[in-house]
Amino acid sequence: MKHPLTCRQLAIITTLACTFSTPWSAHSQETIALVTPAAPADDTSFYVGKPVAHPEELSGLWEVPDGHGGAVGIHLILSTTVPADATTLVGVEQTWLNLQLGIYQRAGSVLQFGEENFFGDSPRGGSVRYDNGRLSLHDKEFDLDLLRISGDRWSGRIHRQGFDSTTILTRPGAGAAKSEPWFVGTWKTGGLQGQSCMHITEQAPGEFVGWKDSLNTWGSARCPSRLPKPSYSYEVYGDLIDVATTDNSNVATDKSNVSIERNGLGGMCCPHPFVVTSENNGTVMKEVWPTEPHQPLHPTEWKKMPGNTCIVAPPDPAPRPENPECACPEK
Repeated sequence: MKHPLTCRQLAIITTLACTFSTPWSAHSQETIALVTPAAPADDTSFYVGKPVAHPEELSGLWEVPDGHGGAVGIHLILSTTVPADATTLVGVEQTWLNLQLGIYQRAGSVLQFGEENFFGDSPRGGSVRYDNGRLSLHDKEFDLDLLRISGDRWSGRIHRQGFDSTTILTRPGAGAAKSEPWFVGTWKTGGLQGQSCMHITEQAPGEFVGWKDSLNTWGSARCPSRLPKPSYSYEVYGDLIDVATTDNSNVATDKSNVSIERNGLGGMCCPHPFVVTSENNGTVMKEVWPTEPHQPLHPTEWKKMPGNTCIVAPPDPAPRPENPECACPEK
């Protein structure tokens, strides 16, 4: 059985320390060591350096009911790079670093830790292939041959242990006739150097799932002059997050608060739960972190995006009048 292979597990820590906004706390500043992904020379992705358009569309979850109250699906985590001098991801070409493929079968309405098996697009990772819209894997207990089709779907064969079928995989909750709770959608927070993007969907009535993108640009990062700067920054799309309403109700309302936990499904250190509340008619959500010893405040706000991406240019500022009048107070 294959085990999760991540660039973070294969990473080396450079001695470069830069100050920039952390992706999960837009207003807090901290100094951290930048991570440069590395892997053995004979175990890099087959597609390193390949241009990637719309990486958000090739990450996250797709699934199909398994006929036993659960579902079988795929979970894609895509890592890319951009030049280190980039100050934005808008209009900047991203290049392929690696792809992790999780094949899962959830027994209940929500995916649990231990229900997916990971493979990578490298010789030692399992030889996952993605060519011209076709995703494939051939292993003793796992077999996959899927073609990307219109409507954000995959068509083809998926085999995971006892499940073996030719079918169509869709995004969780796709096509369900229901009104969406306020927090379902794509959300963005962060500053110039680090941003986070969350995609939240309703997997089953009253049950939710999400994944996050970690978006970094180091062009405006402040680095000590004596230390070398890495040649690129590192983007990750599709890491799972745990999402649930705080009242444990099967019916989410416009007033429902939501618990979000990153790293909650990874089985590794360290889960970070927080609660978000609705503001501005559901177009903004505000983080409320638990009160704990040594827990700093996180006054982070997330903005709801109109589509499924957070890589968008900010709106143009309103034009200023050429000859503004100055209203001075009377003496």
